[in-house]
This record gives sequence, structure tokens and C-alpha cells, in this order.
Amino acid sequence: MPSFDEIRRIRLKNDYLEMKLIDESPLVDVSVTGGEEPYADEYLLTINVRTYCGQNEMMDSCQVRITLSEDYPRNAPFAFMEGQPKAYNPVWFKNGKWCSGDFWNASESLGHFVIRLLQSLQFDPAVVNPARPANQEAYKWYKKNPRLFPCDVQPLPELKTPGIM
Repeated sequence: MPSFDEIRRIRLKNDYLEMKLIDESPLVDVSVTGGEEPYADEYLLTINVRTYCGQNEMMDSCQVRITLSEDYPRNAPFAFMEGQPKAYNPVWFKNGKWCSGDFWNASESLGHFVIRLLQSLQFDPAVVNPARPANQEAYKWYKKNPRLFPCDVQPLPELKTPGIM
């Protein structure tokens, strides 16, 4: 049976291949900022998705750093929006951290994690969790303004892999 380190290296390599597919999209520019390719453990994404950064205030792009801990894939990736302004969104904390959900499913690939992150920026109702908002103020605004969402309907990158690694 392979060790956790062997499993992690296989996973990092598969994730790297998915991130290269995402990088082919005009919506996302992917840069490896940590680890050695193809075993990258940190990425900087420049995302060209129109999203809200305040009530009725929009931005056309943002940067998100994705960090994979030494315990990844046991633990979820960490996604943090860099720079200002930050997303004004029920599933994004005011400090820029993305709340990816109540629990982490280790079978979800990094590529599919990133697709969900992009969906959250578009305010896709499938990923905006009203039960436990990260930003209560943004959630109240979201509930009062359903006609504004989704705020970006550009097609997201499609992965050619099943998403479970």
C-alpha cells in the first residue's frame, strides 16, 4: 500500500495537470508559486470573472492564491483573495478567505475545487450556501437582490478528467 507521501505526490501531479487545463481558459491565468512542477503546492490565479466587491459595485478581475498544506489532500486547499477590493459575497469572508463549504471531500480534485470557486464569484446559486454565510451582510444583500444573480455567465473551463483522484 502506498504511503501518504506517495499518494500526495500522485495527487499533486494530477492536480497540476488539471490546473494546466484551467490555464487554457481565457478566464483564468494560473501561475505556480510554490513547490516544484509538477508537484506544485501553491498557485496564484488571476481570474477574469465579473463579480461584486460591494453593494452594486463590481470588479472585472481578481487574484486568488491557493495553498495546499502538507496534509493535503486530507485537508482542504486554502483559497485567499489577494489585494483590494475583496469579493462581496456570502461565501467569501471579508478578509478575502473563501469558505469552500462545511466539510472537505478529499476525493474532489483541485481543478473541481477551482471551478466551484469560480462559480461562487459568479454567484451561481448551486454554490452560494445560504445556510451558513461567511459574510452575513453580503448574504442579506444577496437575498434582497435575486435579479442581480448570477452576475457573470461566461462559460467556465471544462475539465476532461472525472474530478475524483
